[in-house]
Amino acid sequence: MLRLLLCHGALMVGLSVAVGIPVAFGMARLFASILSGVRSFDPLVFVGVPVALTLTAAIATFVPARRALQVDALVALRNQ
Repeated sequence: MLRLLLCHGALMVGLSVAVGIPVAFGMARLFASILSGVRSFDPLVFVGVPVALTLTAAIATFVPARRALQVDALVALRNQ
């Protein structure tokens, strides 16, 4: 069950990164043409930000999923 939840979270993050990087690249080129002195491609930003967000999303998916799987469903339903 944990694997299913983590795969679902990874799918959401993967789709977001796949859409976000081309959009960010296009916006960077747009801003570089409007603003003087701004580079359109910074490899550190285009690699570092998706990696940081992916790690954050993995932790944000794993911690609640692990806690939810430790709770007995029958006890949780009975208490409500």
